[in-house]
Amino acid sequence: MPVKKVLIPTLNETLVFDLNEIICLKADGGYTHFYIADKQSKQGWRTVMASHTLKYFERMLAGFDFQRVNRSMIVGINFIKSINRNQTLALHHDCLTCIPLTKRFRKLLLKHFDLSMSV
Repeated sequence: MPVKKVLIPTLNETLVFDLNEIICLKADGGYTHFYIADKQSKQGWRTVMASHTLKYFERMLAGFDFQRVNRSMIVGINFIKSINRNQTLALHHDCLTCIPLTKRFRKLLLKHFDLSMSV
């Protein structure tokens, strides 16, 4: 099966990334920061600022392994390291730790994994 790609329009160019490289997306007003897995980077990831809203990318990524976890973040399901009882989420690569997870989005996330609320 071919790897799915996504076009990320920035202010100066349009970049192409594999969907399986996207760790998470974070809203910043009318812009969105993409956290991209990058083995050549010292920390294992890098950021790219896109010139569209998070809502725009939420629609684009619908049907793929991404889940909205709060008003300002979408995470790649494959990069989730843990879902904590204190309503936070941790991702691999430690690019963002302790991501707030609202009850509403926690239910959606757990439903994605077919888990009960006992986690």
